[in-house]
Amino acid sequence: SVALFPDVPTIRGLRQIRTLIDAIRCGFASCVLWIVRREDAQIKIQPELEDALIKGVENGLHLLAYKAKVEPNSIKIIGRIPVKLRGRTVNK
Repeated sequence: SVALFPDVPTIRGLRQIRTLIDAIRCGFASCVLWIVRREDAQIKIQPELEDALIKGVENGLHLLAYKAKVEPNSIKIIGRIPVKLRGRTVNK
């Protein structure tokens, strides 16, 4: 019931978060969106990426996570998932 993000450690993901922070500083709105294909999932984030996301949130990065029910002919968003960074929910 845990959705790992990412499923393996990522350096590219760290660069992408830093790029989003730079975009915010240039006046753009930025967000990270997770679509999780398990109805019972909670998100667990790689520690280094979690640090980058905290910095991003402090600079205005929006974090969104949703559960989806996937069927052969459709994908239906069925609810939000709280994103917790260091135990604090950041996407209320």
